[in-house]
Amino acid sequence: MNVLAAILILALLFSGGNVFDMSKKIRPIKFNYETEEQYRIAFAFAPSQHLPSYKEVAEAGFNVVHTYLRNDIKFLDECQKYGLKAIVPISGDNLEEVLNRIKDHPALLAVYPWDEPGLYGRPNKNEQEQIYERIKRVSQKVKLFGNWNGIYWKRWMNLDAADFISFSCYPYQWSQNPTAYLCRYEWKVRDYIKRDIPVIPIIQAFYGGQYKEPDVIKQYEFWSEHLKTNSYGVYCWGAGESALRGIIHDERLMREVREINNIQGGQEGKDSISAFPRRHSRIPAH
Repeated sequence: MNVLAAILILALLFSGGNVFDMSKKIRPIKFNYETEEQYRIAFAFAPSQHLPSYKEVAEAGFNVVHTYLRNDIKFLDECQKYGLKAIVPISGDNLEEVLNRIKDHPALLAVYPWDEPGLYGRPNKNEQEQIYERIKRVSQKVKLFGNWNGIYWKRWMNLDAADFISFSCYPYQWSQNPTAYLCRYEWKVRDYIKRDIPVIPIIQAFYGGQYKEPDVIKQYEFWSEHLKTNSYGVYCWGAGESALRGIIHDERLMREVREINNIQGGQEGKDSISAFPRRHSRIPAH
């Protein structure tokens, strides 16, 4: 991170102004971070008594599901039934076997071989590239979806080993000034991803206890304005037995998600996309 970026973030941390003052200070984008189609991703999808069903996901305006839990044909068939595409987990041990089974399924959008490398110590840049090459040897048309945590980007992110780049962002962690947290991630994107490649921010839409700002709409506006991204993920759900509340428990959050997905009267948006399962019960990524 350069000196100017550090100064701006420190100023944000200790400023007492409006948390979204920085949304007015938008710098030109030098690279194209858009996807060919618009993906509207509900991050962490796993239908259960606590989480939305396939039907509820589609009605909320998403049209792709990413899951940590399943990569079987039955799951893809169920997604296809409700007009959903899928991003599914895949492990290194049986990568080729799984890919050969699912690579031609019409509901498959991408595979997901790792989650936030560096944060969990797996896999390193060379391993990422090896996995990418193994996937492409099976099928050139299968896309790889890589999700990173911004703390370790330069050390751990291999831009040559993914077709989509997503990043997890949790502004509620900096409750005194969430905008500083958002700006920190924006600087990291600009500082490291200096090429044309699809970039998908993951918006946080759950919280513990009292409702918090920035809301879903403000986070969406921040990323679409500052990075000119046309796709996004929405991390919508926490475990129902915990203190975390998500769109299935909170009508206000559901309204916000429907608004950014252009949903009116419970009708599905024309070109919306995506959903994913819970982190603590995922298939090991590597």
